[in-house]
Amino acid sequence: MASPTHFANSYWSSDYKTAIDQLQNESTTSLAQLHELRKLVFSYINYFTGNSEYLDKSSNDLLPRSSPFSVNKASPSRRRVVSASVVASESVTPQPDSVEEITMSMAYNNYINHMKFDSQLLIQMASIIDRDVLEEITQFLKYEEPKLKGEVSRLQEAYIEYLTSFNKIEKLKSRHQEQLRLKEFNDSSIKISIEDTSVNDSIASDDSYTTEADSSIIDSTKAADNGFDEFEFPLKLGSAPISNRDELRDLMNQLISKVPTIKRKIPIPGYKPDIFSSDSLCGVVSKMRLRGLTPSRMNLERFGQSLLDMGLIVTSQFLASKKFKSEGMWFEWSDLAYFVREYDDEATDVETPTLHATALAASPSSTKFQSEVAETTKRLNAMFNSVKSSIMKTNHDEMLIDIQQKYEQEYLSLEELKFRLENGTLQITQYLQEFEKNKIEIVYKSLSRLSEILNRFSHKQAETLEHFSNDFINRINRSANYQHDLQLVLKKYSTGIYFPSNTSPEALVKKSPGQSGAHYQNLKYQFNLYKDIPLQLQVGQLYPASLLSITSIPYILYQAIKIIETDHESCRKYWLSPIDYQSVWEIKQDIIMLISNFTPDLNAEISNERLIQGEFLNKVVEYLKGKSIENVVCFLKSWLLEISDSCIPFVVYDSIAHIYSKENTVDELLKQLSTIPRSNLATLVFVLEHISRVFDMSVISQYEVSDEIEEGEDEANLEEVAAKLNSMDEIGAVPFVHLIMRPSVVKHSSGFKPPIETYVKFLQDLLKLKVRSHLLKKLIDNEQTIKRKRLETEKNGLSLKRVSLVVPEAEPTIPTTPKKETTNMSLSIKSPRPVSGEFSLRPFRTRATPQPSPRGSPTRSPVISRESSPVRSGSVLLPTVKIE
Repeated sequence: MASPTHFANSYWSSDYKTAIDQLQNESTTSLAQLHELRKLVFSYINYFTGNSEYLDKSSNDLLPRSSPFSVNKASPSRRRVVSASVVASESVTPQPDSVEEITMSMAYNNYINHMKFDSQLLIQMASIIDRDVLEEITQFLKYEEPKLKGEVSRLQEAYIEYLTSFNKIEKLKSRHQEQLRLKEFNDSSIKISIEDTSVNDSIASDDSYTTEADSSIIDSTKAADNGFDEFEFPLKLGSAPISNRDELRDLMNQLISKVPTIKRKIPIPGYKPDIFSSDSLCGVVSKMRLRGLTPSRMNLERFGQSLLDMGLIVTSQFLASKKFKSEGMWFEWSDLAYFVREYDDEATDVETPTLHATALAASPSSTKFQSEVAETTKRLNAMFNSVKSSIMKTNHDEMLIDIQQKYEQEYLSLEELKFRLENGTLQITQYLQEFEKNKIEIVYKSLSRLSEILNRFSHKQAETLEHFSNDFINRINRSANYQHDLQLVLKKYSTGIYFPSNTSPEALVKKSPGQSGAHYQNLKYQFNLYKDIPLQLQVGQLYPASLLSITSIPYILYQAIKIIETDHESCRKYWLSPIDYQSVWEIKQDIIMLISNFTPDLNAEISNERLIQGEFLNKVVEYLKGKSIENVVCFLKSWLLEISDSCIPFVVYDSIAHIYSKENTVDELLKQLSTIPRSNLATLVFVLEHISRVFDMSVISQYEVSDEIEEGEDEANLEEVAAKLNSMDEIGAVPFVHLIMRPSVVKHSSGFKPPIETYVKFLQDLLKLKVRSHLLKKLIDNEQTIKRKRLETEKNGLSLKRVSLVVPEAEPTIPTTPKKETTNMSLSIKSPRPVSGEFSLRPFRTRATPQPSPRGSPTRSPVISRESSPVRSGSVLLPTVKIE
């Protein structure tokens, strides 16, 4: 059989209570289902919110400001807040920026941004679920739950009133029957012996219908026996409502029977032997689940305080407080509590002293009263005999009419209550039916909407991840980006390329130059192959008749370049190759051993420093002649790197670098290079001419043949040659400009990264024939100026004795000038220190690099000083002078 379609046909019972309980259970179940549904939706919100917070925190922790993957920006990136409606309707998938440079940092930042996007997507998903699902369930519960509970509670109250009215009807009906019996007894005029008549038959009628004497006796007995006169129903024990006497009796019966008691250790007169703790009482009450009582500590203490105030429990301690506490207090049940427990409503309605005594007999507190009743039984019987006549004179008809009127009124009230109960049941079943329909609908709709949101956002998340993955596969993860990122790492690397220094590391750390390290390959003769170019032994010092254009070139550099120029193709190849440090170390080791073990045979000229240098350098040149072009080129690169200062001194480095940040660089470049010392300028021109010859470019006409310069035209491959010479594509490669020009060691003690683009432009300008010719002319002018000043010195009567030099055998031909230009070039001067043999003054040193010529040349009348050091110029030794 199909189930009924209406709740009203299902929720009916003859006792009404079953239907009401069923309605209450059904409403409780429906509300519990809605609360469980709300918990489900709220769990999803917590899940997405928690994941969003975790991803957001992780993205911030994984990319702090100090992260090595952080991208330098003007301002830190902020998370873009997108509304939930935008996310729901539009695609907010982060699109890759095609213009953005692809690097490891960019790829890592893309992942962090994707993590932030996922975090944003999750929090927006939680927001939509909260708005579209949870809010609807919450509003439905907020409106329907109090209403449904109120209807069920009102129906329960109507049932209690109905039950109370029904009990009154039954009592009135019983009284009516008893009154009829009394009337019949009075009409029959039968003498009834008091001894044969029970107390219950004598005083069965209500106190309102007895005589005045009889009423006074019964009232005195009721005042002693009936403890319910103290209570006004309905009453409240704490927050629990008690509607009538039966509920109070049942409650006390349960409490007295369930609360465990213990015996006093020391009996106390006037107190009961059995006591119980407040902890036990609160534990029992919390398990009973009384209507309207929430088992909190405050409510339990209010319940106990009500029992104490009503006299149902008594404090079991002397001088104890009248305030009930849920812990640490002891109580005993009062006589009133036992009386309420044993109270019988029907027996009380008869209102006979004997029944009262019987009711009190069950209680230990009523034992004394029962004995007193037994002693006065005879007196009571005599009293009843004396007032028999007055009892028989009661007006039973009037009493019956009064009972009937009360019965009719109560019956009408009962029927009204019955109508209210039945109509309320019908209405609440209809309301519950509508509630169930709405509940079922909202459950299905909420779950469906939740699944729709989860599905849509899962697709959006998957779509975003697909775009993100495809971008990484197709655009970011490419081999070209690997090399690009490697170049960026090299570009950002702080230490840079090989940058030798003879300054102590401690002085570099303190950013102070300190003493320049002079590492001698032969300590005895203090020979240093890598000292500054102006301090090197020059071609003109060994060959005084050499051309002015080459006279200031370091002798070791001149001879080494002449060795490698025999094969231009091989020389070009090795200039473009990286430094072979294994080859450099082998050559350096051999040279160090050669120099350290060599003892020059100078006889009486042992104190002549130039002779000593010449002997050592000739040994080195002889060694280099036996090596391959590759080894000699490696030696030249190493020598140019390790000399105390570069060919172009570091004092002009910043000025030259600043020139290439502007336009019209050639004229300013020539102006700066013209200020460097003659030996540095001669070395620079000589090396540039060597590179021009090796790479088949235009060279200066008549260079190393005559000091007369002729104009020429440049080749078209300058930029290509400059780019190749400064390339750092191979491991160990050193830009050519870095060999001839380096910045301050102290300023770049932590490392130096050469600006390749600037170096290419700079070398391209240096290789221009016009620039080389201009530099050579400036060099020749400087040499002629020095030569003229020497002649002036000779005319003033100063002479320096020419030092006889030992020219090594099989030396290459050194270009010389005509003899007329070199006659009377030697002057004699007495050595400032009388030592055996010839002695030449050491070159002076004022700093790591002397001031550029001609500023450092003498400009005032000569003043000879014993402490002065001679200035080198060809084969002439001049004392240090200052001419105004």
